[in-house]
Amino acid sequence: MSTGVGTAAAPRATRREWLGLAILALPTMLIAMDLTVLHLALPTLTADLRRPGVRRRSAWWC
Repeated sequence: MSTGVGTAAAPRATRREWLGLAILALPTMLIAMDLTVLHLALPTLTADLRRPGVRRRSAWWC
């Protein structure tokens, strides 16, 4: 175990720093969850919004 002059323990994060991290991370997590739910629900939403009786056009790359 070295106790030299150049080895100092890193300062620990305080409660305020952890709170700041949580405040910044929470909106990011909520946006990610919202986009995931929207991505999973998109086929159902598209089918529900499609007008009945209208034929679907083929994709432009076909």
